[in-house]
Amino acid sequence: MENKTTKTIQPNVIHERVTTFHQIIKYLDTVDIKQMGVQEYGADQILSMCHNKDNKPFYAFIGTFLSPQTRDQITFASVKKLHETLGELSVDVINNTSLEVLINCIKGVGFYTTKAKRLKRCCVIMKEQYNNQVPQTKQQLLALPGVGPKIASLILSIGFDRLESLAIDTHVFVISQRLGWADGSTPEKVRLQLESWLPKEEWSLFNKSLVAFGQCCCRKTHPKCKQCPIQDKCQYYHQPN
Repeated sequence: MENKTTKTIQPNVIHERVTTFHQIIKYLDTVDIKQMGVQEYGADQILSMCHNKDNKPFYAFIGTFLSPQTRDQITFASVKKLHETLGELSVDVINNTSLEVLINCIKGVGFYTTKAKRLKRCCVIMKEQYNNQVPQTKQQLLALPGVGPKIASLILSIGFDRLESLAIDTHVFVISQRLGWADGSTPEKVRLQLESWLPKEEWSLFNKSLVAFGQCCCRKTHPKCKQCPIQDKCQYYHQPN
């Protein structure tokens, strides 16, 4: 049975949407990288701190876990401070670190006290149930305190190179609505709508590209519509003032 949040999209419409997405990617290649924190301070930079490849999933977990309600530059700086203060990060390292030290390291991120407490709880669970490893299924990740669908999807994608679903953050949510690619009232509904038509080979670049586009052009507030390369495709741009 077709999901109520999705509807059949005609092939010509899908082609037009994918073409528009490729225009966004092409535009991003021309933009000053300093305008786009996701490019300069994103997952690749966080993973580059990790010297032991076996710890890659945990660095992906830490960076993604701290990211909600936080700019990419601040998330990067917080993970860097953890790394510089504690050394190579792992489940055991976090379990052996006091809450006070954790809070001090991540003080710049949104809701840092709550995140520090939840991070400690997550690492206790990983030690007791997953042999000091990051869980490798979405269901297991969602059972951890502070981990929602978007975070779980990003952890699997960044930490395990497993792209099982799209991650819908504020930029993806807003841009998809403005372009008429989705009209769901929640991130989960938007995810289902996007996944119903977006070819899976496009998924790996989709989140990163729309986040970057949202940071440098299609902002949630005060979007730079006049310089937008896809304004002719944008329902928001053509709305009456």
